[in-house]
Amino acid sequence: MKMKPEHFLLSLLDEEKPSTAPLPVADPDTEPEHYHGEGYRVTLFNDNVHSMDEVVGQLLLALNCPLDVAVHITLRAHSFGSATVIIAEQSTAEHVASVLRKISLKVSVERV
Repeated sequence: MKMKPEHFLLSLLDEEKPSTAPLPVADPDTEPEHYHGEGYRVTLFNDNVHSMDEVVGQLLLALNCPLDVAVHITLRAHSFGSATVIIAEQSTAEHVASVLRKISLKVSVERV
């Protein structure tokens, strides 16, 4: 994801005051505990086309999640090349992937 000089993510985080501490960017081979399970995994891949702000915004639309979660997923994809967005039943996974693809983000859906 390309960076913009006028990056507003930090100001958004300051305004929202996340209820939890910022999530660390973890080792790409270790998924957070809440990602384990069966279902369908949506994976977001890094690109040099979309700004981080665009990705965060689309994740917010796709997941209806807190800002700090969308930022964490974006930073993980940016740092490691890909990030798990969600593991869910097939219809939910396909819906999330569809919303992310609306701005041509590269995602995959696979059974886990």
